[in-house]
Amino acid sequence: MLRKYVHDPSHVIQHQTVQLDENLSYTEQPIIIVDRRVKRLRSKDVASVKVVWSGPCGKEMTWEPESIMREKYPHLFEAQDSVEVAPVAVPEGVARNGVASS
Repeated sequence: MLRKYVHDPSHVIQHQTVQLDENLSYTEQPIIIVDRRVKRLRSKDVASVKVVWSGPCGKEMTWEPESIMREKYPHLFEAQDSVEVAPVAVPEGVARNGVASS
């Protein structure tokens, strides 16, 4: 049996104004790349990057092909390409796997 709805101000959904194109669509922009992985298929490797997107619904993360992202958004890779990874010095008495050697 249905009951009468009791109005509660906390049930009101706050909406945002969204800028739409002529064809009534909106574009999400990538903010930053947070992760990278390479999947090994039978005969090739496929590189993917995890991208944080900003859109009208907030921030969202997706895995995208690295080659396409490099082509469309090269500015996201400029900071990553300029940073070189230095080798980490391992203290004496500690093995590479983090367990102390005897």
